[in-house]
Amino acid sequence: MLTHYVSLDYENGRPLRVRIYDYKGGRFVESALYAKGTGLNLNKIDARCDRIRQIFIAALEGKASILTHDFNETIRFFDLPLDKDAEYEVYDAAAPLPEVEVPRMREGREWQRLLANASVVYRDMEVRGLWHNEIPRNPKWGFTITGRSRCEVFNIQGLPHQDDVLSVVRVPDLPENGRLIHFDWISADFLMVAHMSGDQAMLKSFESSDPYLHLSRELDRPRGECKRLLLENFYGFNTSSEVFEVYPELKRWLLARMLELRKSGRLRTIMDREFVLEQDNHKEHRKVLNYTVQGSTAHMMHATLNKLWRMPHVTLLADLHDGIVLGCPDGAQLQLLKSARGVVGCPAGWNMPFRVSMCRVSDGWHRWVPWLVCRDGKRYDKPEPVADNYDGEEASARELA
Repeated sequence: MLTHYVSLDYENGRPLRVRIYDYKGGRFVESALYAKGTGLNLNKIDARCDRIRQIFIAALEGKASILTHDFNETIRFFDLPLDKDAEYEVYDAAAPLPEVEVPRMREGREWQRLLANASVVYRDMEVRGLWHNEIPRNPKWGFTITGRSRCEVFNIQGLPHQDDVLSVVRVPDLPENGRLIHFDWISADFLMVAHMSGDQAMLKSFESSDPYLHLSRELDRPRGECKRLLLENFYGFNTSSEVFEVYPELKRWLLARMLELRKSGRLRTIMDREFVLEQDNHKEHRKVLNYTVQGSTAHMMHATLNKLWRMPHVTLLADLHDGIVLGCPDGAQLQLLKSARGVVGCPAGWNMPFRVSMCRVSDGWHRWVPWLVCRDGKRYDKPEPVADNYDGEEASARELA
């Protein structure tokens, strides 16, 4: 049960005003945190910030439940503690609630809890930072409207190959002989679509490759062209396309979503988050369908991040949109992979195949070696070709089957 609602109005990352609704007292308390040109006493501002910080700390300790429309910025601004042993009960709303709606909002939703907890994980990665060409750097993550992450400062995904990124040098339990492991979902958005639609042909395609390669074999066309066809016709609601002859259950699901949009003007993610049409036109229909798929994928990412962050010997480093990079001490990688089979997946309990690549911390960022593929959450495929210095681990990986 929620005990407080906190609304923060921001400008350039700085809260200007805070409103707190106390459900027990049934009233709003409003304070200005910062106002340009007012000469507001800095000590008073600090005191107000500290009071709000104590409310959030109490929430993190399970003494209160907080609903706030921007928990990501809130933990960053108020420098809230990041404790892996805490059970976070902080909820996140998509936008500030109107004052008349706040008293009715008493229960947080599961997707909001996942998003708020993921914000804590992203903040932990920001604080830890990375070393880039011997210079400490601190990434900064935000969220799109769907909940998918975006790296706004120092995105390691597009770094030049000659650059040297030595991660977690400042973390004592991950020395230079530690390992960096990359979990990469296979076509994450259509992996989610396959489960949402229950299309058996598409689900089966993930057992050996991905839906684009499966289409390529069925239609005798290049994989790149098949990827374009699937994306264009799915998000364009073109159910007469030949791609739906290969994926017939996906066609039926898509037709049902089209009817749902016409009748109710909204779609729901796998965790019942609603996305609503703002206008009744084709472009808006495409947008809501995309938001629903991406929002469902975001739930999967948030659930996985929260679980991995609490695992022993794991140091989360980065979210690469459709993948996660983490570090672990040398010798812990096999146990980590065994544990990951039940963690790297969807909150709905679906099988979400992923590829695993690995390198040593001392090897540098771009020296990834493909290692193996987890297909069904219970077994690992035969390890992919690896470099000579991983031969011993290749043999050990087979024991995971």
